[in-house]
Amino acid sequence: MFYKLCIINNVLNNFVFSLLILFFVLSNGCKLPHTFNPLTATRLRSIELEHLGNTALERGDNKTAEKYFSDALRLNRRDVDLRRSYAESLWQQGKNTDAIEQLKYAQKHGGGQNDVNLNISLAEKLLCMNNIDDAYKQADEAVRLSPQDSRGWALRGKASMMYVQNQLNSPVMKMDITNVKPEDIKNIDQVKEKIRERIINSRNDYYRAISMDPSNRNILADLAEIQLLAGQPEHSLITLQNLQEQYPPESIPSHILQCKAKVYFALKKYDEANQCIAIANEKIKRK
Repeated sequence: MFYKLCIINNVLNNFVFSLLILFFVLSNGCKLPHTFNPLTATRLRSIELEHLGNTALERGDNKTAEKYFSDALRLNRRDVDLRRSYAESLWQQGKNTDAIEQLKYAQKHGGGQNDVNLNISLAEKLLCMNNIDDAYKQADEAVRLSPQDSRGWALRGKASMMYVQNQLNSPVMKMDITNVKPEDIKNIDQVKEKIRERIINSRNDYYRAISMDPSNRNILADLAEIQLLAGQPEHSLITLQNLQEQYPPESIPSHILQCKAKVYFALKKYDEANQCIAIANEKIKRK
C-alpha cells in the first residue's frame, strides 16, 4: 500500500511540475532568441555575392573577387568572414596596406566577435611586411583565444625568430668589439640577453606548435632553425631528418639542405656539410 502511495505521489508531482512549465511558457510567449537573424532579401543577396567572390578567389581571379566582396560588404558590413575574404582578395593583388586595414576594421567593428582567424591572418600578413612587434601581438592574442590551435603558437614563434634574425644582422651585433666605447658595451650585452631570451621563447612556442601538428613541414623547418640558434645542433639534425622523411629523396627542398649544412658545420662534420651544399646548389641551378 505504501509503495502504491509513493507512485501516486510521484505522478501528481510530475503533473504539477508540467503544469507550471506550461504556465511559464504561455505567460512569456514564444520568443525567438535575440541572436536570431532572419534571411531578408538583403542578407540573401549578400550571401550570393559572397559565394561568387569565394568562387572567383578560388580560381585566382582576385580583381573580380574584390568587386563581389566589396558589393557584399555594402549590404552586410559587420560580417567578419566576409571582410576577411575581402582582405584576402586585396592581399593577393599586392594591396597589402588595404588588406591589413580591412582585417583591423573587422576586429574593431565585427560585432564583438573574438575571431582567432582574424588574428592569424593579421599575424601572417604583418610578418610578411616585417612588422614583427604587431605580428607578435596578434599571434599572442591568437594563442590566448585558442591555445589548442597550432597556428598561433607557430606564428608567435616565427615572430620571435624573425626578431632574432634581424638583431643578429644589425650593425650593433657586427661591430668590432675592440673599437666599442666602454659605455656601449652594456647596451650590447642587453641586446644579446634579449636575443637569447627570444630564442628560447621561439623554440618553446615551436615545441608547442609541433606537439599539436607533428607533420607540419613549415613548423619543422623553423624549429630546426631555432634549435640551431639555441645551440642545439643535435636536436636540429633530428628535426631535419624527421622533416626529410616527408619528402621523396629527389624532392627535398634546397633550403632544408642548406639548413642541414649549417647544422653539420656546427657539429664539425665538414664532409657532410659540403655534400649538402653541393646538392642544394645543384637543385638551385636546375630551377
